[in-house]
Amino acid sequence: MCFHEPWFDEAQAWLIARDCSWREMILERPHYEGHPPLWWMMLAAPAKLGVPYEIGLKSINLACATLMIWLLEFKTKLPEPFKVILPFSYFLCYQYGVTSRPYALMVAAMLLVAINWKTRDEKPWREALSMMLLCLTSSYGLVIAGMFAANRVVRFVWQEHSLIRNRRRFIALLALLAAAMAILIDVMPAKDVYSGNFDISGMTQPAPLWIQICNSWLLLPAEALFTSTVSDTNLVFIGLSPTLLYTGTVSCLM
Repeated sequence: MCFHEPWFDEAQAWLIARDCSWREMILERPHYEGHPPLWWMMLAAPAKLGVPYEIGLKSINLACATLMIWLLEFKTKLPEPFKVILPFSYFLCYQYGVTSRPYALMVAAMLLVAINWKTRDEKPWREALSMMLLCLTSSYGLVIAGMFAANRVVRFVWQEHSLIRNRRRFIALLALLAAAMAILIDVMPAKDVYSGNFDISGMTQPAPLWIQICNSWLLLPAEALFTSTVSDTNLVFIGLSPTLLYTGTVSCLM
C-alpha cells in the first residue's frame, strides 16, 4: 500500500468526496457513477478536512481491509489452511487490500452475512443489517443480497407456508427491501449517462440485445476467472467474434 500509486478511479472517488456537496454526493453523483455513495461518504471525512490525498485515501481503505481480514481470521469457521492462504491471495491482498476501492468493505459485509447466517431466524436484524451494508458498498452487493433474501423468502413459503409467522424476521426483511429499493433508485443511471454512445474500442453503436444476452452467458463467466480478451470494453458494445467461441467454450466448461 505504501508503494502503490493510486489509479485514476481511486483518485476520482477522492475528488468526488472532496469537491461534491453532501447533497450531490448522495443524490446526484450515484446516477453517473453506478454505485452507492457510502464509499465517498467515508472518504469525505479526511478529504474535506484537508488530509493529504494518499494518506487520507489509503487510511480509510486500510481500516476496511483490516476489518475484512479480522473477520476472516477470527470470526469465520473456515479451515485453517484457508485462513493462512487467503489474506495473501491476489484479490484479498492486492485488488481489495492495496487498491483503495469499496471492495474490502464489500467482502467484509459478505463475511458478516455468512457469520450471521445460521442465526438469521433467531436474530434477524443482524442478518438484515449485514445485508444492508452489503447493498451500500456496491451495486453488486444489491444483487447478491437480493438473491439471498429471495432464497430466504422462498424457503419460508415452502417450509413454513407463511412469511409473517416470525414477526421480527418479517419486519427485518421489509426494512431490507425498503433500504435496497432506496439504494436502487439512487444508482439508477441518469438519462444522459450514455449520451456519447461510444465505447473505448471505438464502436459507435451498441450490439443487438440478443448478442448482449449471449455475452452475459458466454463471455462473462470466463472473463471473471480465466480469460482476459476484452480488456475494459463495455459489454454493450461487444459483437459476435471468434473470441466469443473461445470464451464461450471456457464458460460452458465452467
